[in-house]
Amino acid sequence: MIGTLIRHDHVHLDVVVDGRKVTVPAGVGIADPIDGGPCPTQPSPEGDCRTGHVVVPGVAFSPLHTHSTSGLIHIESDRPGSFTLGQFFTEWGVRLSRSCVGGYCAGHGDELRVYVDGRLDLGDPRRIVLGNHQEIAVVYGDRAEVGSAPTTYRGGWPGLGCGGSGEPSCLP
Repeated sequence: MIGTLIRHDHVHLDVVVDGRKVTVPAGVGIADPIDGGPCPTQPSPEGDCRTGHVVVPGVAFSPLHTHSTSGLIHIESDRPGSFTLGQFFTEWGVRLSRSCVGGYCAGHGDELRVYVDGRLDLGDPRRIVLGNHQEIAVVYGDRAEVGSAPTTYRGGWPGLGCGGSGEPSCLP
């Protein structure tokens, strides 16, 4: 981001493969990531600080980025518009389609399912529009492993959000 912030929202992403959680890395979408070190001591760390460690941009960041391994995706933009799960996966460099996440593709008894706020989304996961305080779960595995997903993020949101649909403006 280079201009004035007009949108600042957060989405939580879980990626689960064969019943095991995959870490969404810190620094996705950040140019020249710098280790920001441990978070300030708080009575009850929330959001990115739940991991105890953050990454900050040395140069700039894209509108979709991560500061920690918490699974929180930050939407920070200087332009109006919507952002999709597919855009984040492209930024991350991980394949996402109706049947594949990374190198894991449906078939031979395995399935890929995507949930938004605990509800199964049957459309193209790349087209899911990201909204403030969503819990998105991309789940791959056999029928028993893909049958459920988290409905909410319980790690503490790092802010109320602004500039998104139905939200107050980010501008003073």
